[in-house]
Amino acid sequence: MDKRVADDLAARNYKEFLQLYNKLTQSCFLACVTNLNYRKVTANEQSCIDVCSSKWMNLNQRQMAVFMEVGPLADRMRSQGM
Repeated sequence: MDKRVADDLAARNYKEFLQLYNKLTQSCFLACVTNLNYRKVTANEQSCIDVCSSKWMNLNQRQMAVFMEVGPLADRMRSQGM
């Protein structure tokens, strides 16, 4: 793999990571932060954020595992004209 392809792949991976991170933070913020009158996050909000972000990360790991399993099979079927 030449340097340009590797750089493009790294940039794409970084962009996908940032998109996932932004989606996670927005979703958990909207679901968990209910009061903006204080500078600090409340204990309930922090607990909700911890659970929410953990669920997002677990979901992403599961999706990637399925993709890694099914992706090559789908590529093979496509290349065989199925």
